[in-house]
Amino acid sequence: MLKESQGNGMAKIKTLRHHLLVMATCLAMMLASTCFVASATDEDVSANGAANNEAISTEESTDAASNQNEDATENRQDASSADSAATAQAADNKATDRAAQARAATYDVSDDELSAPAVSGTWKSESGGWRFYNSAGVMQKGLFTIDGKKYYLGPDGIMKTGWQQIGSHYYYFGSDGSMRTGWLSAGSTWYYLHSDGSMAYGLEEVEKLLYFFGASNDGAMKTGWHKVSDAYYYFGSSGAAVKGWQKIGGYWYYFDKMGVMLTGNQVLDGKSYYLGAANDGAMKTGWQIVGAVYESNKKIADRWGYYGADGAALENNWLKYGGYWYHFDEDGVMQTDVAEIDGKYYYFGTENDGRMKTGWQKIDNTWAYLGADGAARTGWQKIGSYWYYLGEYGEMETDLRNIDGGLYYLGGDGAMRTGWQQVSGDWYYFNASGAAVSGWLQLGSYWYYFGEDHKMVKNTIKELDGKKYAFNSDGVMLSGYL
Repeated sequence: MLKESQGNGMAKIKTLRHHLLVMATCLAMMLASTCFVASATDEDVSANGAANNEAISTEESTDAASNQNEDATENRQDASSADSAATAQAADNKATDRAAQARAATYDVSDDELSAPAVSGTWKSESGGWRFYNSAGVMQKGLFTIDGKKYYLGPDGIMKTGWQQIGSHYYYFGSDGSMRTGWLSAGSTWYYLHSDGSMAYGLEEVEKLLYFFGASNDGAMKTGWHKVSDAYYYFGSSGAAVKGWQKIGGYWYYFDKMGVMLTGNQVLDGKSYYLGAANDGAMKTGWQIVGAVYESNKKIADRWGYYGADGAALENNWLKYGGYWYHFDEDGVMQTDVAEIDGKYYYFGTENDGRMKTGWQKIDNTWAYLGADGAARTGWQKIGSYWYYLGEYGEMETDLRNIDGGLYYLGGDGAMRTGWQQVSGDWYYFNASGAAVSGWLQLGSYWYYFGEDHKMVKNTIKELDGKKYAFNSDGVMLSGYL
C-alpha cells in the first residue's frame, strides 16, 4: 500500500516537472518573439531554439526570460525614443510648412495697393460659410486670386461677399465671392470699381467722362449740382459732368472742358458774358454791375454793363432803353462823361446814369452843344436864331475868335454878334456875316476906319495912302485935309 502510494507520488512529481518544463518553454517562446519584434539584429534569440531546448531547467528558463525581458524593454525604449525624435522632427517640419503657408496667406492691409497672389487648393463649405485651403491644406486668409478671380477671405477664413474695406479702400464681392470691377448697380445707386477692384470716390474720369462718387466712404455716383474743392459741377442723369452751355432750372450756365462751372466775366466763342458771382454762375441778361469806380482806394460808383437776351454783352455798341440811348465800350462797360465814338464826341451821364445827352449841356463849367444824334457839333452852328461857333468837343466859344482868317465876336452866351461891339474898351464892327471889318467903313453919312487889328481908329490923325485923316472920339472921320 505504501509502495503503491510512493509510486503514485513519483508519478505526480514527474507530471508536475513536465508541466513546468512546458510552461518554461512557452514563456521562452513568447520572450523570443517579443525580442525579435523589438530588435531584428538579436540573432541569438529565436523561437525555434527556445522551443527545442528541453534541457533548460525551470530556473534557467526563468533567468533567461528575465534577461530577455530586460533587453526587450531597453530595445523598446530605444525604439520609442527614435520614434519620438522622428515624430518631433516631422511635427517641426510640418509646423514650418504651416508657418510658410500662413505668411503667404497674409498681407499688409495698410497698403493702398494690395496684391492678390494666385493660389490653388480646395473650397470647403464649413460652419459660417466657405473657406479655401491651399494645396498644403492650410486655410487661407486675405486677398487671393483663385481660378483667375479675386476673393477676400476674412481673418476667420470665411469667404466675404458684398462691400468690404481692405486697407483704405472699399471693394465689392459678388454673391459668389468674386471681386467685381467696372460699373456696379446696387439698387438705384451706381458705383464704379477700378480694374484693381477698389471703389472710386471723388472726381473720377471714366471712359473720358467725368463723374463724382462722393467721399471715400461713400462712392455712390452723384447727379445734379455738387461743389468739389470750391468748384461747382453739374452731373446729368447719366452721372457724367456736363460741359459747355447747359440750361438748368430755367437758367443758362457754362461749364468748361473740365466740367467746372464758370462765373464772373467770361469771353466765350468771341462774345462776352456775365455769369454771376462765384456761388451763382447763372448767365445774366439786362443791366448788370460789372465793376466799380475807385477814388483814393475808395469805391465811389459802380460800373454797369448790359447783356442781351442771348446773354452776350453789348460791346462797342448802342442800346436804346427806356427812350434813352446808351453806349458801351469795347469791354462792355457803359460809357459816362465824354467819349469819342467813331471819330465823334458824345456826352453821357454819370456812372449811375449813362444816358446820352443832346442839346445844350454844361460840362465842367463849359457849355457844349450836342445834336439830336448825340454827337457834339463843331464849327459854325445855327441853333435857334443864332449862330455859334463850337470847338472840337462841341464846346461853345466866346469872346473874340479868329476863325478861318476872320475875326468874330461871340458873346458871353456864345451867340455870334454883328454890328458895333465894344470889347475890352475897343470898338469893332462886325458885318452881317459876323466878321469884323477892317479899313474904311461908311455907315450912313459917316466914315470910319478900322485898322488891320479890326479896331476902330479914334481920337487920332492917321495917314492913309499918303493922306492924313482926323478921327474924333466916336471914330467919325472929320472932313477936310490936314
